Amino acid sequence: IISLFENHDLCSIVLINELPEEDVNNIIFQYKNADIQYVRGDFTKEFVLERANLQDARSVIIIPNDLDIQGDPDEKTVLATLSIKSLSPKTPVIAFINRSENRSHLKRANADEVIVRDEYSGFILASSVLMPGVPQAYFQLMNHKVNPSLYREKMPSALVGKTFKEASRFFREEDRAILIGVVSEKKRASFSDFLSSDSSHLDAFIERKLRMAGHSMEDKSRINIHLNPEDDYIISDDDLAVLIR
Repeated sequence: IISLFENHDLCSIVLINELPEEDVNNIIFQYKNADIQYVRGDFTKEFVLERANLQDARSVIIIPNDLDIQGDPDEKTVLATLSIKSLSPKTPVIAFINRSENRSHLKRANADEVIVRDEYSGFILASSVLMPGVPQAYFQLMNHKVNPSLYREKMPSALVGKTFKEASRFFREEDRAILIGVVSEKKRASFSDFLSSDSSHLDAFIERKLRMAGHSMEDKSRINIHLNPEDDYIISDDDLAVLIR
């Protein structure tokens, strides 16, 4: 697990895992300009998460350990998500999984974002043949060390009520940036919508854990992304700009 914390203008990072001390020290050395702390232990255990001050985290990223031979790494990610949401329901959880069929289990566990490993590898391979240049552009956007980069920021208050076309012109002229879309909070389906009518034991276990943790099974909010909306799309006060600079 990687926990991110606000620390003035810096982002503090806490690693939670059971890697050998030498491996962790190598990671910290590679990023010696970053503020990285380490908590050793099983990240599915609540007392380990509490030692890492989970309740103060801005967000949590769960990455599966492919070297863990004890069971399915995705199952451990589900359990970790349940533990995190039990301790700190409002902390955003971004979960990486190995198999796409486990996405629904993470959604039931209330993960805020689920990313499937190698989900886009087929697209990258096909584009290399059919659309040369597209994979290179994709990797350049994803590489934070190379410009241009993909990022988001709050919409200036002067743009609220304006059209997407007007906002695009503003960012291009004022910030030399390209507005490619907006992010906004919308309603999503309730947890019960994700559960099958003949719920499995895992479904029942997840629902029971959520209720024990005080989670409602009613509608929640989530992040929605609108890429390249119509020119007359009206910017609202909760929209965030998605930009390429």
